[in-house]
Amino acid sequence: MSGPTTITIHAVDLEQAGSSFRRRPLNQLIDSLPRGRVAAVCAGLDVDLFRPAGESKKHRRKLFEAIVEDLAKASLWDTPREAFDEAVHLVDLGDASGASAYPADIGDGGSPSILAIWCADNEIIQAAAGKVPDALAALPGQLVTTDPALVHDVLEELAKLLKEASHPGVWLLAEGDIS
Repeated sequence: MSGPTTITIHAVDLEQAGSSFRRRPLNQLIDSLPRGRVAAVCAGLDVDLFRPAGESKKHRRKLFEAIVEDLAKASLWDTPREAFDEAVHLVDLGDASGASAYPADIGDGGSPSILAIWCADNEIIQAAAGKVPDALAALPGQLVTTDPALVHDVLEELAKLLKEASHPGVWLLAEGDIS
């Protein structure tokens, strides 16, 4: 397996994130979540807080990533990739689409570490959520190559993430190199 040893997945309304990026002044985003990622990122950057991130001349990609993190309905942080891949396989969530989650005018910057769409199909997300209880029950007998207890824990956390992502308009985004 190539790629990172961990993966982070966010359940986020990508349309809302894009709208906030293009329309909401940074100070409003910071006011809504003063200890959030946008606040932390802006504290270290020379940006006009009274303008939307999308109007920033620099740091647009970093600001968009911060907005996604702050608007996420749920996140599965720094999950061991092998255990995540096995959990995803057990619930038939499929592989990441690989499509960039950034607005078209940002792109992925050519970086191997990107924010990518894992799944935008609400029916697939709901079906996977429905399979978690059976996967958990069958796990002791499943042929898993990773620590079964770790896969169990990942499945439990994935269930929470899928519940949030099963709402219309909420997509699963992967942070990092998903190859």
